[in-house]
Amino acid sequence: SSPDESEPKPIAPEESVVTWQKKRDTPWALEQSYPAGKDGKPLMSINWLLNDEPLALQDDLALSVLSDLMLGTSVAPLYKKLRESGLGESVMASGVSTTLQQATFSVGMKGIKDKETVAEIETLIHASLKELAETGFDSTAVEASLNSLEFRLREFNTGGFPRGLSYMLGSMSEWLYDRDPLEAMRFEKPLAELRARLAKGEPVFEELIERFIINNGHRVTVTSLPDTALEGKNLAREEAELAAVREKLSEDEIAALVEETQALKQRQQAEDPPEKLATIPSLSIDDLDTKIRTVPIAVGEESGVKVLRHDLATNGIVYADFGLDMRVVPADLLPLVPLFCRCLTQMGTTTRNDEELSKYIRTHTGGVGASVSTMSKYGAPNVVPEPEIISHLFVRGKATYAKSGELFEVVGDLLANTNFDNKAKFKQMVLETKVGMEGAVAAAGNSFASGRIGARYSVEEWVSAKMQGIDTIKEMTDLAAEIDSDWDAVLARLERLRDLLVDRRNLIVNLSAEGKGLDAVQGRLEEYIQGMPLRTEDVKLQDWKAEMCKLEGAGEGFIVPTQVN
Repeated sequence: SSPDESEPKPIAPEESVVTWQKKRDTPWALEQSYPAGKDGKPLMSINWLLNDEPLALQDDLALSVLSDLMLGTSVAPLYKKLRESGLGESVMASGVSTTLQQATFSVGMKGIKDKETVAEIETLIHASLKELAETGFDSTAVEASLNSLEFRLREFNTGGFPRGLSYMLGSMSEWLYDRDPLEAMRFEKPLAELRARLAKGEPVFEELIERFIINNGHRVTVTSLPDTALEGKNLAREEAELAAVREKLSEDEIAALVEETQALKQRQQAEDPPEKLATIPSLSIDDLDTKIRTVPIAVGEESGVKVLRHDLATNGIVYADFGLDMRVVPADLLPLVPLFCRCLTQMGTTTRNDEELSKYIRTHTGGVGASVSTMSKYGAPNVVPEPEIISHLFVRGKATYAKSGELFEVVGDLLANTNFDNKAKFKQMVLETKVGMEGAVAAAGNSFASGRIGARYSVEEWVSAKMQGIDTIKEMTDLAAEIDSDWDAVLARLERLRDLLVDRRNLIVNLSAEGKGLDAVQGRLEEYIQGMPLRTEDVKLQDWKAEMCKLEGAGEGFIVPTQVN
């Protein structure tokens, strides 16, 4: 239930109030450089400040839906136009953000061919927004977006993150600005009012685009251009500044700085006195729950498929995980697995195109996604045998009990019938992966180095490195070229992956729901398993450890143009 709207609102001290920035009437542009290697490319974004006074609750909620409608999925109209334009390698779809006092809207592209192309992208964005304001959105897309939002708000699934802490952080968008912290959690009334307005035929989202974006002069276009010499220039400038400061210091001032630095280090390393340590809140063993918490599990079998069931309080939602044993995948196909996962939910199937599939999933379920899990399974306590590698590609979904049939049906459809034969879209996925990896290396190069080291000694790390390690950047570059030169060969590898993975012999199913929910989905589960392809090909588990051992040899290193503070 939503918080009581009659509760008093807190009164904040005046000195804590964050002042509003008055919106400007005229757009402007900024151009800047960023340190890059020889393969660096321009990127750009257009950014709007949406409000200079508090948003109405309904506008706040409606803007979130609008952002999702325009950019929230790979088939959303604005996202799709940019993605398919060929003007850049990846869409920057930040969309609407309401976490600060003043909301913003941002959209742009990375991996742009050259500086001149930036103007084409800007023109395309403005033209697309104007078109959406004039034509509006398909009613099924609106319903899918609303359903997805409502499911997420009602479920409030925080995963392993503490729920109470999540509520506190969720309230910050109001609380930090001296507004009622519970306001951010009251969604039922504005959502009902939004649905009512849409039911009357009001052009809610078209009006929002006009008011907050098209007719909004507070807009800045930011273009970032690669500069291979910038890192050296910055270093030289910093060294010159330090030298200039050093030149002005007397010997006594230098000695004083050294003394202050040594004093600071001693203070930082010194133990705090007991009376100060005692002021720090702490837990004792008596504060901890000594009772081990266990998750109920019932292991069964349906038509030769292992099924795990968990009778848990899930508020009328069934959580279903469909695991496919990935150990049948040879080393040369592992780099394709993350792309294969994306294809399952973004390419469409032989029965539904990409837009129809996205709308169906978002209308009838709480979401369907694919991911990979690889881990080592050890033996009984005090026994350390050679660990067994457990690796699965999981398709995970959730739905209300009443919609469990739709969930099982759509998962079966995308696993068995995904249409991989979309050369342009698959190439765009490859380019997006490459751009994303390049950004990740610049931001966290140490993790890639660590993963590369681990890949020499751990099969888990080796599998991860094959799919998303430092080599992935070059592999994606080569794959993009191969798509142009020999698409049939790439398509054949994707089809081969499906043949290896989508096999009833590889399947394990994990279900979580209340007992009545598990009973309710039983018939759907049986239908799903019977509809799963049962291959007759003799498929063996791959010797990944032997492949891992090929990495042993001389040390390696890689250089990344990035700033280290």
